[in-house]
Amino acid sequence: TQRQVYATAAEDDGNSQVDRLTQEQIEALDRLGFVWNLQDHRWGQQFSQLCDYMALYGDTLVPSKFPPNRKLALWVRYQRDEYRNLLTGKNTTLTPKRLEALIGIGFCFEPKSTSWKTRFDELVDFHAVYGHCVVPRQYNENPQLGDWVANQRTMYKNYLAGDNSCNCLTKEKIQALEKLGFSWNQMQYNWYLMFDRLRTYMESQRQNNEGNDDLSSTGGSSIRMIPPETDEANLDLRRWAWLQRVEHKRRSTGRRSAMTQRRIDALEGIGFEWSREGAGTEVEGGGPTVDDWSKLFDEMKESGLEAGMKAKDHWFDGQERFDTTIEDEWGDGDDESLMELWNAEED
Repeated sequence: TQRQVYATAAEDDGNSQVDRLTQEQIEALDRLGFVWNLQDHRWGQQFSQLCDYMALYGDTLVPSKFPPNRKLALWVRYQRDEYRNLLTGKNTTLTPKRLEALIGIGFCFEPKSTSWKTRFDELVDFHAVYGHCVVPRQYNENPQLGDWVANQRTMYKNYLAGDNSCNCLTKEKIQALEKLGFSWNQMQYNWYLMFDRLRTYMESQRQNNEGNDDLSSTGGSSIRMIPPETDEANLDLRRWAWLQRVEHKRRSTGRRSAMTQRRIDALEGIGFEWSREGAGTEVEGGGPTVDDWSKLFDEMKESGLEAGMKAKDHWFDGQERFDTTIEDEWGDGDDESLMELWNAEED
């Protein structure tokens, strides 16, 4: 009742007869710590708790799920909603006095913008350490950064499609990321990452072979295109380079392939060869050569399958050497066909 009388008297213009509290009554209630406005009182309590949070964590970015004080998390979100109402001219409970108090402690009214800057700075640190921006999705040292990087690519796709309703990714943010070397297409970036490794590997081979007359006189390429199986540090590069030949073969035969013309130009630009010419030369993919097959065929044909068995008294009887039938049975005898036969599960 006292609050109602006090509030009514405060709003009265003096022309009507209303019950009023005397100055002595008001002072007596004040000495007791009487609260005249419960909303202001409760707001002040939450504001005080926010100040305590800031003193402990250094900011006002209370997580939406904050177990120690869920009410504070809801209250902070409500203040941001009321601030947006204020900016758009809607009714709001954010009075000038409350707004001044929040601004006074550096309250963040747009947490998304602040969060973006924080994650971007973390990405800058990541780039300084690793030399690239390919943060794994499951990045144990900073899981939030991995999720954030993936979200940037998703928002970029929406931005290109004309859907930027949340205004999450601006031109300025895009330029900042691209200046850092951020790649919007993860698969494309991974391809060029391996391409750079292959280029470096081939260049080192060229340097090692400089002045080697024996290699330069053999004709064709004088360097190894693909790391050998013994090079354990480059086994992934070996598989990748072999896959490029397979994808190029698929493209040349009209099949679906991941090999694009841009990738073809890039690989040919560093001298990469799609196949090795001449029977009896090493197959870079690690498979057998035509000479390997023919030698094996002759040895088995001579010895037979069992001790004491007469020569040709087995399934080889009447068969021709491998190198005379390969074109009929296995196309042009290219590396990919040989690998397919070599890896066949059937005996």
